[in-house]
Amino acid sequence: MNNIEYQEKYEKLFNEINCDHSEYSDISYDDINIANYRGIYAISIDDPKSFEEFVVMDEHQFIRNHINEYPLKKNLIYIGETSDSISQRLFKDELGGCYINGKEKKSHRATFYRKLGSVLGFKSYNPEGAQLSESQKRNFVFSLPDNSMIRDWIINHLRIKYFNVNQGVTDLQNKLIREFRPTFNGTHNKPKCKTITDLHSINKH
Repeated sequence: MNNIEYQEKYEKLFNEINCDHSEYSDISYDDINIANYRGIYAISIDDPKSFEEFVVMDEHQFIRNHINEYPLKKNLIYIGETSDSISQRLFKDELGGCYINGKEKKSHRATFYRKLGSVLGFKSYNPEGAQLSESQKRNFVFSLPDNSMIRDWIINHLRIKYFNVNQGVTDLQNKLIREFRPTFNGTHNKPKCKTITDLHSINKH
């Protein structure tokens, strides 16, 4: 992909992402195996007040303050990319679809999902009560009942867009993050939301 093609692709992605929550698509876990291609995805929220559905924490106000001050679009909370497939990374990992079959895990690798669960007030869970490795602590999980509640919340309050991108995926994602500054993105996002980072870190330990 040459410079002109890269810029055209970036502008197309920017314009598709740069819209209100109502223009994003509803989430259906029935679509989990449809998007079997590499790409970029964006996650939008209806209202940051929705974070208080299960528990009200002082941290929620700090997160709303960050959303009001820094992101280009207040509804856009995360941008991600995958070298695997949208089906795997977005639907199964980031949106918790991997738990639909009821199977417990010791670790879960999706940062957005773990951050979201932490912001909603859920606590990390050790399925077997055994000693966890450092990797498992970093990639902590929630209990199956908590995952069910998180998924229901996701369906009710989040919407998504995803795009088939075969070249320059990581560079395009990073540039979009730097431009939009979504609140749940930490890397390539200055200033990142320290409150989300802190809630996420508490669950790691």
